[in-house]
Amino acid sequence: MKVLSFLLIFVVCLVSCSQDQIQLTNIQLSTNNITWTNPYPSVQFTIGIQASAGVEIQGGTILFIIDPQNVNYVTIAWDYSNVVVDDHQDTLDVVDRMRRLDTTLSGDFTITICVPIGFVEGCGILPSDAYVNCDYSLTATLTNKKVVKIPHSQIISQFPDSAPLAVNQNLVPPVVTEFKITVHPEGPLVTFQLGIEYYGKGLTYFSISYQNATGFPFTAALTEIQMVTNDGYYYVEQLFIPQLYGNKYILTGMYVEDSEGNLLQLSAGQIKYQFNITKIQLPSSSAPVLTGLFTYKTDTNNPHLAPGKNWTDLKASAFLTTPYSPLFCIPNGFSICSTLFVNSTWAIIYSQVFPNFMGNDYNSIEFVSLNEYLESYGYIAIEYQNILANPVLDKVVYSVSTIDALEPFYLELNFTIQLTNSILEILSIDIPESYYLFASDIVSTTSYNLTNVVVGTSILVDSTLQQLTQFTTDILDTKAADKSFTTNGPKTIQRIQVKDLTYVVEFENTVFDLSNYSVATLPFTVYSWTNHSDNVAYSFFFSSNSNLFTNGETNFTSLNTQILSSQYIYTDKQTVETVYQTYVSAYNQYSWGLGAYGDINLQFGIYDSALNYGNNGIISSLCFSILPPTFQPTIITAFDISPSNIIYSNQTSTLDVSIQFKGAAINQLQMIQYQSPFITEFISPLLSVCEVQSYNYQTLISNIQCTIPVSNLPTQTILFYFESIIQGLTVNIPNVQLQESGFPSFIQIIGPEDNGLVPNITQFSTSFNSQTNTITVQYNIENEGNFVSPSTPISFNVFSRQAAQTVQGQQKVLTVTQTSYSGTININLCELQGFDLSYQIIGLFISINSTIDGTFYQFPYQYLTQMDPNQQNFPTNNAICDLSGPRLVDTGILNQDSIYDTSDQSIDITVYYDITDDISGFSSLEGYIRLIGQDTGVNGFYFQPLSFTSQNLVRGNIRNGRYYFNFTLPQNTNGTYQFGIQSITDQVGNTRWLTYQNILILGSSSQVNVYSDYSNPLPQLTSLQLVSNTNGNTFTFSTSGGASSLYLLPLGTNFPASVYATSTGPNTFKISNYNPTNVNSGLYYFGVCLISNSLTTNCYSALELSSLQYPNTFTIFNTLYN
Repeated sequence: MKVLSFLLIFVVCLVSCSQDQIQLTNIQLSTNNITWTNPYPSVQFTIGIQASAGVEIQGGTILFIIDPQNVNYVTIAWDYSNVVVDDHQDTLDVVDRMRRLDTTLSGDFTITICVPIGFVEGCGILPSDAYVNCDYSLTATLTNKKVVKIPHSQIISQFPDSAPLAVNQNLVPPVVTEFKITVHPEGPLVTFQLGIEYYGKGLTYFSISYQNATGFPFTAALTEIQMVTNDGYYYVEQLFIPQLYGNKYILTGMYVEDSEGNLLQLSAGQIKYQFNITKIQLPSSSAPVLTGLFTYKTDTNNPHLAPGKNWTDLKASAFLTTPYSPLFCIPNGFSICSTLFVNSTWAIIYSQVFPNFMGNDYNSIEFVSLNEYLESYGYIAIEYQNILANPVLDKVVYSVSTIDALEPFYLELNFTIQLTNSILEILSIDIPESYYLFASDIVSTTSYNLTNVVVGTSILVDSTLQQLTQFTTDILDTKAADKSFTTNGPKTIQRIQVKDLTYVVEFENTVFDLSNYSVATLPFTVYSWTNHSDNVAYSFFFSSNSNLFTNGETNFTSLNTQILSSQYIYTDKQTVETVYQTYVSAYNQYSWGLGAYGDINLQFGIYDSALNYGNNGIISSLCFSILPPTFQPTIITAFDISPSNIIYSNQTSTLDVSIQFKGAAINQLQMIQYQSPFITEFISPLLSVCEVQSYNYQTLISNIQCTIPVSNLPTQTILFYFESIIQGLTVNIPNVQLQESGFPSFIQIIGPEDNGLVPNITQFSTSFNSQTNTITVQYNIENEGNFVSPSTPISFNVFSRQAAQTVQGQQKVLTVTQTSYSGTININLCELQGFDLSYQIIGLFISINSTIDGTFYQFPYQYLTQMDPNQQNFPTNNAICDLSGPRLVDTGILNQDSIYDTSDQSIDITVYYDITDDISGFSSLEGYIRLIGQDTGVNGFYFQPLSFTSQNLVRGNIRNGRYYFNFTLPQNTNGTYQFGIQSITDQVGNTRWLTYQNILILGSSSQVNVYSDYSNPLPQLTSLQLVSNTNGNTFTFSTSGGASSLYLLPLGTNFPASVYATSTGPNTFKISNYNPTNVNSGLYYFGVCLISNSLTTNCYSALELSSLQYPNTFTIFNTLYN
């Protein structure tokens, strides 16, 4: 078992101290001559060091020069965890040394350092070099902060045979062994297929250049990230545009580059000589080529000026050349725009320019039509004017008046602001962390125009970190007026936080094995020590390939953390030792690329409870290895489109596509339509998100089902490919593989003829109920057009008439759909997903999706208002909407005793909670029960969730009531137990967050002191049996010493922090068929915790289970991929 520890080391000088204090006695390398290949290799350095009498060493570095001219270098740190002790690393010895804070080195000792060749960038080897001699040196940091440096020249002079290191690389360029061009018979889709052999780390780029008859150049290329193949060949598929560039092309060259910089360049003549290919010939087409897609004219009544305090209506008429091209508005930040189709080729563009926008500038409303080779744009110009007046901050109200060294708590802040001809864009505060509020954070308003509002939020405040006595508030409004204010907040007295956190990271396995799964997870145990409650806030692992990893949570206050123990250890100081179990996961999905596989140094960082960062280090005594996936050809063995790939869309509603692959597991699959860049810019090419129905690990067969809606699509030929994730890697499966296998490779849609008709609204009227904030719409829509699917719903779109977009660029539109084309719909604003108090002045427009991609048959706001006797008059009463979470008024122990003596019997207690909620009422509370023995001198560990719902109401009602939580203190319980709250939620999902400090601020307390003159022994795990198969994992546990419950600690992304077992008899527990569907297939580690009969816990980490020779891994088999 391997242990690594880190102490925060401040290097305050870097000087050439007397080298007589430090001598090298030996240096050995695992190899003196290494070739940089993929997966990336590493070299193990074994170094003997002798420190003079009285000299103590904290640690040091090994330093590699990678660019001598620019003195660029990388370093790898080492410390006492790198020391070789009797040819192995003694876990207990290292942990005990950390407990005694004994981490210095002296006398004679030997260290090992693993050096990944990728991390040191191959010692700076250049593309044209066959090899390079590594220039490295060694430093040692003494306890007096001085640094001793032993230069490379001295190391080589002293150890000329064992110290040199040469890095070699490949200089042979790639070779193209096969090259083929395929032109699809049903459309201008061209496939370039290549077989390429390379001899080094990998390929980085290849391209094929060609030109048309006029000499216009083109390139078909793949970059490194795209060079993942399902069958060993490399493919580039391109949809040509013959309408613009013609049908005839000639090849002009080929370029292939590998990761070492070796180049293969082939001229047109060389391509012809090797592969007998010179040109690309596309099928001819008789379809006419259009030079424009529409003409338009703006309304002569359009104003030229838009004032910043009123609405301005604009119109234009567009006349399409063909009914099969879409026409739509391009969204912007200052207006709403809709298209009213009068018939299939005539549309009226309605736009309403909003107030509150940035003034004194020229703007335009844009609309566009496009096809596979052409874009046509139209514009309605408008000059926007607004006055420039700065925001005003009237006052700020806080939930507390002072912050006197408080523990972390949630502080509520309400800002009253005044704006002129604008609404809020961003309000930010700096304390010193930055927090941002938006118009969606408005909690009350005194005007419909949102110029006088209160914006509120709740933030987690730690007086160790944040300073609110005085801070800066910045307000930016939608007309770009920006002003900063010096703001006086609650007087803050800093909570003293003694920074004394030290820790050890313990691990055993060092191989991330991605050969068979898309994710690989390794367990780690973190020991931390503090004398002043300087606890872990969170930790993380990273490397030079930092995008590879996800990490488990380590947070002393979070229920999502897998805390194994937290208790005093009795040394010369009263030190609290807390042990966490965490993990690191490596993913194929994020790891593809040079350097992603092979040997790496894993680095570890940690934040203490004051969020001080700097306790970090590198695990350098050995390397971690990322094993790449084993290449497994994954080919299509069956493909069927039902009822056919050639259909009449007015007779067929959907196509069912059945696909079978043989090879590696298909995690995800999508069918993607080939579109020209003109179309893809605006319209998604996605045809279908397919469902992986099964994968057989014996036959290697994946069965996949896709559904493509085709009802009333216009006539067209759909060419497609598959975008897949295979064993965690993104792989594009080209269309040509379907062609070569004789499967359908296109979909031919024979659509209905255009009859010139479009949906038409004949009735529209509204009413508004201000008591319920509900819009009622009566409507009738007639549709005799041919390009609407019968299953297409009608979208009723509620939009803000005060701001077109959020600050994140999203349209402020909330949609409700209705299937019936005639009838009544009630829209309760308070129940709309995304509704907030920034929706004060609102409007409504209707939209129906056309089967012509990009076209929406819309009934604009202005058009509907003219039809509506109510004129869309919606006097919103947003005060009746429940947009805030419940409040805790009081909590405590009912009829509380000063101490509960459980020496002879168990004792039942009741925790009460007084909770209010303004409108919908309380729904649920989430909290915890924690033994806080580290504050009282009582050893032990207990940290379990607490929850209840409105069913626990005993008095009042859910808007103002008292709730009971009954709990038993078992016999022989000992310590102080805290009943904390993390969140309370109301009936519509609003949540308010709390810490125990929030309870104390209320003047409440919910903890009990429990005493027993006898303590039960901790329960022990005596056996663990695990049966894993494709149906799930069944765990059987036997215990001794009296366990009241048992839970599993699974390690990996998307697992819950704990999984509770079912009691099956005295001292036995079981978890049956455990196979969560939201977790990727893979091998995962776990720990186990046993809760005693007296509210203490005994946990076994995954590493401890291994040392006890119990199972500590289980396998998940899933078709779902996250």
